[in-house]
Amino acid sequence: MKDWVKPYLMRGKAKVCLDGQFKDPSRKEDIVEDESIEFENEEGVYDDLAHCLNIHFGASGIGGDRDFFTQVFGSVLADLPWEVFKKLSETQNLFFTFTRNPGAEVKQFILEHNLKAGQKVQIVIFPYASILLPTIDAIRGQIAVKLAYVWAECNGHRTDELEQEVKEIARSWGFEKQINALRGCEAKTEG
Repeated sequence: MKDWVKPYLMRGKAKVCLDGQFKDPSRKEDIVEDESIEFENEEGVYDDLAHCLNIHFGASGIGGDRDFFTQVFGSVLADLPWEVFKKLSETQNLFFTFTRNPGAEVKQFILEHNLKAGQKVQIVIFPYASILLPTIDAIRGQIAVKLAYVWAECNGHRTDELEQEVKEIARSWGFEKQINALRGCEAKTEG
């Protein structure tokens, strides 16, 4: 986990308190203290960080595929360089989803800004097969590659050269081991 993660999340929690949701000053301090205790648990950090982006990984509930994928996605975000996370979190109309079914699903996102004609909407869809990859490293590698596609502002035209470029971007972020694990899985399915 990078050094920027917990201070970033704490600033967000403090801002909510200071924006007037809690009028009692002692209550604000209690909320910030409670949240800082939550950050001692990495899973809580990963969940909060994942929810800083527009995600919809499935219906709410405790445990299961949705929670697992949210945790892994958040763990990748926590290992990104600050400037990469900042760009991703500030990109308008960028949505991440996970489909638990091999067919179509209806996902609802709450738009924070009105869409205007000509604006681009990006939806990154992780297939159910993502959680079936044999290792967490391979899953994290797949997520890092998809984030690198967004970072590189790719418009869906996939080539072998582009695939190598985004993998190199993800490696430059520190995901060498995860990209190698993903490549190992890809090699097994190709061969």
